[in-house]
Amino acid sequence: MPTAQKLTPAIGAEISGIDLREALTDSVVRWLSDQLVAHKVLFFRDQPIDTEQHLTFARRFGELETHPVQPKAGFPESTNAGFAGAGTRSPSGTIAPHSTIRQPITFRPCERWNASR
Repeated sequence: MPTAQKLTPAIGAEISGIDLREALTDSVVRWLSDQLVAHKVLFFRDQPIDTEQHLTFARRFGELETHPVQPKAGFPESTNAGFAGAGTRSPSGTIAPHSTIRQPITFRPCERWNASR
């Protein structure tokens, strides 16, 4: 069973007990949606997923967009947010655990998420 550990009083939770390489059940996706509404940002540590697996996961939460300025060849719904070699430090001093941060693109309003405002 997945769990959420609140990271700060205002925003963010670390999700554990989920392997993002595997297909998620509808009930887990609903639970993750609830966690996203409650915490605004979710962190999934140590998830060795590729771009296609990341996009498959992201599509469970809604339709993705093609990046309007920087479509990524082969994966136009994803963009690289930055690059940090594994083990290097970011400007904040944290160690980057992976080489690339991928971001599926979506910005359409979602009725469910707007309901909590």
